[in-house]
Amino acid sequence: MNGLPRPSRSAIGIPIGLLMLLLPACRDSTEYMPINPQAFREQYNLSGASEPAQIGIQLLQRYRQEPEGRQGESLHIRYLPDQKAEILLTIEGLADDSVQGKRYRLEMGWTEAGWQMETVGSQQRCWPGRGHPNWSNQPCV
Repeated sequence: MNGLPRPSRSAIGIPIGLLMLLLPACRDSTEYMPINPQAFREQYNLSGASEPAQIGIQLLQRYRQEPEGRQGESLHIRYLPDQKAEILLTIEGLADDSVQGKRYRLEMGWTEAGWQMETVGSQQRCWPGRGHPNWSNQPCV
């Protein structure tokens, strides 16, 4: 082809599976400030959404209505074993004096009635001089 080496399935000798385990606290719900799922649905007007992708897209669209200062946004939806789904929405560059970024983690489970929101949590990262620089469930100052 072009003579360049083909990328390996590891980065710096670390297997991909291990890298997935090292991703920022996506899977550990204890690292997130708990939010009542029903209150969260009402606050973000998610009553019409039932599928994980619908909920993730509606949340992202809600934040896209406030683009001032925006540096980045990402939406990850992961379908897990045991009929579970995890939604991770990250918004960075918020127009807020203290909070630089916000991250929401939602866990959903499949039941006979369809997808149900089981747990919701949030993290935030502060602007310099306004608190913790890393993702945390603690408030900024």
